[in-house]
Amino acid sequence: MFQTATQSGTLMGDQDWNAVGISASGPGQDAMTFIKVEGENMITFFSGAPTQIRYNYAFSRTVIDPDSPDSVVVSTDTSVSTWIESSTSLDPSFIGQPIEYNGKIYFFFREEAVEARNVAKVVYSRVGQVCANDAGGTQDGAGKFTTFLKARLSCATAGDFQMSFDYLHGIFRSPQNQNIIFGAFTTPEFSFAASAICAYDLAEIEAVFATSAFKGQSTGSSLWLNVPNNDVPENPRPGECSAPQPISSYTKFQLMSKQVPNKADYSSPPRTVLDANSPPLILLQLYRFQKLVVQEMAVSGLEFDIFFLGTSEGQILKAYIYGETPRIVEEILLDLDSDDEAINVLKISKDGTRIFASTTSRVYSIPTENCQRFKTCAECVEGQDPACSWEAAQGRQGCVASHDGLMDLENGSIALCPVASSTTTLQTSPATPATDTTDQTPSLTGTTTGKDGQTPNSKTQTGECEEGPRMELSICYPWILSSVLIVCCCNIPTCIALFLSCKKRKKNYSPSNLNRNRDASQKVPLRSMERLNSEVDEEADELCPMTQTDNGSPHRSINENSLHEKKNGQSSAPLRIPSTATPVRGTTVSASEA
Repeated sequence: MFQTATQSGTLMGDQDWNAVGISASGPGQDAMTFIKVEGENMITFFSGAPTQIRYNYAFSRTVIDPDSPDSVVVSTDTSVSTWIESSTSLDPSFIGQPIEYNGKIYFFFREEAVEARNVAKVVYSRVGQVCANDAGGTQDGAGKFTTFLKARLSCATAGDFQMSFDYLHGIFRSPQNQNIIFGAFTTPEFSFAASAICAYDLAEIEAVFATSAFKGQSTGSSLWLNVPNNDVPENPRPGECSAPQPISSYTKFQLMSKQVPNKADYSSPPRTVLDANSPPLILLQLYRFQKLVVQEMAVSGLEFDIFFLGTSEGQILKAYIYGETPRIVEEILLDLDSDDEAINVLKISKDGTRIFASTTSRVYSIPTENCQRFKTCAECVEGQDPACSWEAAQGRQGCVASHDGLMDLENGSIALCPVASSTTTLQTSPATPATDTTDQTPSLTGTTTGKDGQTPNSKTQTGECEEGPRMELSICYPWILSSVLIVCCCNIPTCIALFLSCKKRKKNYSPSNLNRNRDASQKVPLRSMERLNSEVDEEADELCPMTQTDNGSPHRSINENSLHEKKNGQSSAPLRIPSTATPVRGTTVSASEA
């Protein structure tokens, strides 16, 4: 099945030209295209689509001559195919866009593993290669690639009992090192959900094709075994671009025995060079990655690759790797109509400030930084988001998208944060135990300043109740805060009830239990800082909702039903993470335009 597409005035002057190639028959199928401009009078158009379209090839090379009368030079003998007819095809699904490297075109796909057919029907992810100038063979090989090779991509856990991730869903070329290709992998659709990010070096891929042994069969029903070196042609070796290939080479020698290792040798901060047994860069359960984009960021002389990972359920995870430790710093939940609407396209804007995500029904515009979600210096520093830092200048305090403020990416230590020295206020950062033991009277976090500007008793009084975020501090000890609670909640029984609730709940909200910056390797769903703060806010509002008195002033009154539920150990419904994604409705923005 041929589909004709017209591209106007983008490659050669302002003239129109037509390209004929293959395309997927529906949006659910994975297809790819790659345009190579050669000089002023030649365009090579590579395209790939699943063989469910029922044509006799999956990957083609089309040579376009814009000076011809019809602006097209295409026929079945100038298009070339990668492998055999659809009746015995391996149903490849192409991932991402082909990459040109040292005169060859590399493309990524997954397909049924022909070498495992005698055992079971399984899917492997692969990288394929053809020479950029491969125009097909002659006679019986006319219209077929003569330099096509393919190798399996290795992405598996370390150890004696490895778990392989064989379903490739997305690739992205590292902006920091153009030779590194990141791949997003998952487990099979009907198994338990888990995902991994692995990395591949183009030089390593090239070396596998140049040096690895080949796999082959002696008969159509025999096992796939390594082909003896004596049986492999030497000059030229299969897959080389320097000379025409005999038909025996490109029909028999296509599958490499060696897998392409998960190997990424990139630094800043220094990272151990990975070998073939290296674990994935990021490994996460309960999620299925679908697409990824990567942004380069320099912080304090160190360069990071920031990953944005789109999932099958409409989340976008923001992650990076510090040393050898993967960190998830934000989870964005799109406002989707259903919980299982996968992210099909993920692109980053040219200026790097926004991510564009699309599902089957909508396109979303998402800022790459959301530093304002951190309300205090402690939250900002503990969040360890490389895009953010705490601005401590008077009158401009806040967590901002800057690298000039306070931030400790290595440890997330809040010791960098300034000590509060203003009038007594409720802080969103956790209280710290008092350092002066001569006065055991606890108070709110902060410094109490007298009329003369001096601190009473010349010392700072800090909360001793229990470490925890904002609302817990105001209800820990009613004998100190009784006047505040009476004004807030109107009556003494209410204050007693709140005190009992506080004693029950304060342990659950201590920073050690919040675990705000979860490791990517943990086996629990991620929860962003915004979600944790929302739980505290919503629970406080549920226990003591804000109302108005007759004169219009704000007033908190106790919610006896909510308090009764809390005392009986009933938990509230889980909260959804506040979305920072803004739907772009009614547009026709395509992925390429994004």
